Amino acid sequence: MSKTPGMFSIDNIRNYMDSHKKMNYVCRFLPPFRSEMFFELVAQLTRRKCGVSINPNLHFQSFGELNKDKALYVVNRGFSGGFMYLYNLTIGVFTACDLYGLNPVVHWENLLCPRDSAGYVSNAYEYYFQPLEVTYEDALNSSHVAFCDPWSCGVHYTDYTEIGFDHYVVCASKAIKRFAHFNKVTEEYITKRIASVLEGKKTLGVHVRGGMFKAKLRQHPVAAEPSEFIAEAKKSMIEHGFERIFLATDEEDTVTQFKSAFGDIVVCYSDIIRVQPGIISDHSIIALELKDTQPDNGFRMGLEVLTDVYTLAACQGLIAGLSYVPIVAMFINGGEYEYRHVINKGVYGYDVPPIRGRGDKIQNQYRKMNKAKLR
Repeated sequence: MSKTPGMFSIDNIRNYMDSHKKMNYVCRFLPPFRSEMFFELVAQLTRRKCGVSINPNLHFQSFGELNKDKALYVVNRGFSGGFMYLYNLTIGVFTACDLYGLNPVVHWENLLCPRDSAGYVSNAYEYYFQPLEVTYEDALNSSHVAFCDPWSCGVHYTDYTEIGFDHYVVCASKAIKRFAHFNKVTEEYITKRIASVLEGKKTLGVHVRGGMFKAKLRQHPVAAEPSEFIAEAKKSMIEHGFERIFLATDEEDTVTQFKSAFGDIVVCYSDIIRVQPGIISDHSIIALELKDTQPDNGFRMGLEVLTDVYTLAACQGLIAGLSYVPIVAMFINGGEYEYRHVINKGVYGYDVPPIRGRGDKIQNQYRKMNKAKLR
């Protein structure tokens, strides 16, 4: 088991327990509480409960003779948690690599649409970004390899209130600039799109997440109503002198409400797929439903959410609810927002039935469409 660096390292926790008379007495008679695994667990939980820190849980393994001079930190995950959840984890890997001198390796498994036949590589990260120095295939034959642990990598969307978050934003922004470089097609596409909606004006970015959030998902945010965002936007427009509003949302009805409230100063991307009124869904499920008729739809939706988040990052102000989209926008922006406000209504607990969960809906869609049980 690894010794993690930082304030909440295994060594520091062990020293504290040794110096605490009663705790030390209990641990002497309960051997499991002296094990490396126990100290690592305490370190992970402490880091999650005591503010945002950049302490990855690194356990290095050897798989071969390649890259003996490099320490590799790998994120290898699919999209069941959502595109921005995965990008947030990847940024967490980048941030740790930048601070601790590691080499990042990124492998995003399937994007609901394999694009090899259309000239795209099987690693979905490289649909949008330039390849990194070490490939995933080479990492599996390398000497010093650690894999990303979601519990100690990236941040949770409630962490913006925690001690150390603003410092993390600065570190993450630096790491993004170092490692996350768009490929030529993505760079040209997103740059052109941002220029077309912002036009150099002082802009308030607003992100309103609806869709699946309205299904009251276990351990997911309580969705704020569009009217709450509109009220906050009206105040900030007056107080900070914004000239226009860029709206990023997955619901068509939210666009209608904002345009009714603010008129032509509201801009958004009009040609993206949004959930229609009265329907609870999200991009992943829509991509599955359209898999046969629009096989590149998953790729396109990934490009759409990247465009939204980088456009939000280019704004001078931000209003958002709890979601990974504004969290990642804050990282890209690097703490340069003139105004930032998060509408936090809390998170649903474990009393919510799990079948309403997004992952279950996606798996059920897979089973229905492929007529085969997922494992």
